Amino acid sequence: MFYPKVEWHKSTDSTDLKNKIDGGVNFEFMPFGLKSPDLPDGLPNKGLVIAPWIQGSSSVRRNFIEDVFEMKLAAQVSLVSNYKFLPGYIFRDKKDNFLARYYPYIGYEYNRLPDLITDGQTEEFPTFFVRLFVDIWIVPRTVQVNLDGTYRRIVNNDSAVRTRLPIMASSVYFYPGKQEVISIGYEYTHGYDIYSKFQLIQLSSLKLSVKI
Repeated sequence: MFYPKVEWHKSTDSTDLKNKIDGGVNFEFMPFGLKSPDLPDGLPNKGLVIAPWIQGSSSVRRNFIEDVFEMKLAAQVSLVSNYKFLPGYIFRDKKDNFLARYYPYIGYEYNRLPDLITDGQTEEFPTFFVRLFVDIWIVPRTVQVNLDGTYRRIVNNDSAVRTRLPIMASSVYFYPGKQEVISIGYEYTHGYDIYSKFQLIQLSSLKLSVKI
């Protein structure tokens, strides 16, 4: 499945000035189906107990503050399952008042960042990363908590860019009216941010999110 994306990243924090428009295409692909643990014996149950889930994105960002274009290509693989305790499985209580699931990832990125260290010079380098994403619904379709931790490692780069780049983001979103389209949220991020040219940031932000 392919779908376009448009994002606007803006910050007026003096330590993390940012004004960027990001456009590109995302895709996701599951090459195998999944078995169901709830089917009665004797019924066909094709697929795998745990299967790969492939995702990717292409991004071209217009950096209005520095008047340059930035580019990033990324691909990552996770694992999903319908079986207990495995990635993608939805943990829930008897009344569905609590829902949770997690996804581990491993991935690769290609970055092209003009003026990263020196004006007029463009840095191009690959990055490998591991990531863990946790999605928790405390009140279904009302209150969502996300934890997203990534550890990146830059390779084949001779510049002075830091090569080990951990970052952690935690957020809480409120969906008024028990819908999953419009939300108001708070996010705290600490680490080396890809949208801030891998600078170390410690940032709290309020967010209004609309899913289309």
